[in-house]
Amino acid sequence: MSGAGRISLDDPVLLSRLKGDYSKKTYIKRPIQPVKRYVNDVTPSSINITKKITASNNQIKQPKPTNQELKLQIVPAITPRVDIASVAQSQSPIDNKIDQYYQNIHEDLKKSKKTIKKRTSLLQALLVSMAVLLFISGLAIAAIGLRSDHQSQLQADKLTQQANISFAATTSPPKTTKKQPPPTTALATVKPTYQSLASYAVPANNPRYIKIPSLGVNARILNVSTDKNGALKTPNNVFDTAWYNQSNLPGEPGAMLIDGHVSSWTSHGVFYGIKKLVGGDSISITRGDGKVFNYSVVSTKIYDVNNVDMKAAVTPIDSTVPGLNLITCGGKVKPGTSEFNERVIVFAKQIGS
Repeated sequence: MSGAGRISLDDPVLLSRLKGDYSKKTYIKRPIQPVKRYVNDVTPSSINITKKITASNNQIKQPKPTNQELKLQIVPAITPRVDIASVAQSQSPIDNKIDQYYQNIHEDLKKSKKTIKKRTSLLQALLVSMAVLLFISGLAIAAIGLRSDHQSQLQADKLTQQANISFAATTSPPKTTKKQPPPTTALATVKPTYQSLASYAVPANNPRYIKIPSLGVNARILNVSTDKNGALKTPNNVFDTAWYNQSNLPGEPGAMLIDGHVSSWTSHGVFYGIKKLVGGDSISITRGDGKVFNYSVVSTKIYDVNNVDMKAAVTPIDSTVPGLNLITCGGKVKPGTSEFNERVIVFAKQIGS
């Protein structure tokens, strides 16, 4: 510089500034920013420099990996082939014993399954055999039963025929002098005709007919007493009824007792549906002189054959009016006999006059 604007090194001001102590000054180091290059800045010389730098970097030796790094290397995803025989040979005695133990268990299970299967087959065969035997036994028993029932039916039919013959002989005069058939305990099943009913006659004050509309009953009433054992006699025909002549007459104070059969070996009896009677059902008794007495059912009771209340059977259900009691058999037939195991008594009272 020249003139007044020239600065001399001897200038005391300048020297004082240059001699200043800057050692204690703090400086901030700033990172060197990389030079940004653009496509237009690329030159052949720069490309050559880059290639040289890359080549030099490739020539730098890589450090050897440590043992720890080798352990952390990824195992290739290829499963090695295992030799089972060599593994088995390398097993310890304890492992061999364990394997043998489980092998024995497996063999035992196989044997058990075979045993169970064999026993199941035997059991099924046994059950089938038993079923066949039971079936054959059932057929044999059924055949024996049918044969027995057939023989019993034939015997019942024969006895019934004899009873019908005897009944016919007692109700009509004999046409021949042939010997009469022997008496039988079987019941006759000859249904009375309209003419026989119309011609039936009894004393004026005795009961003659009984009608039960709900059961369709219209039957004769015979006159019976008791046998030598004190038992009440019964009609010898299933379609007839009988008045116990020691009980009261129709319309008199007390009770009139009439019995009838529920069935025979081959036919239903006059009182077959007696259990169907309910309170309020009507019964009528026609006397020998034609007078009709009407009764209304009150109740029904069932007794064991060995515990029949005969006192109740001849006693009116309502002591203020005359009564009518009907008695018959019920329940089941006793094995080997023709007797039933129950007795049924229907109690009714007179209505009207």
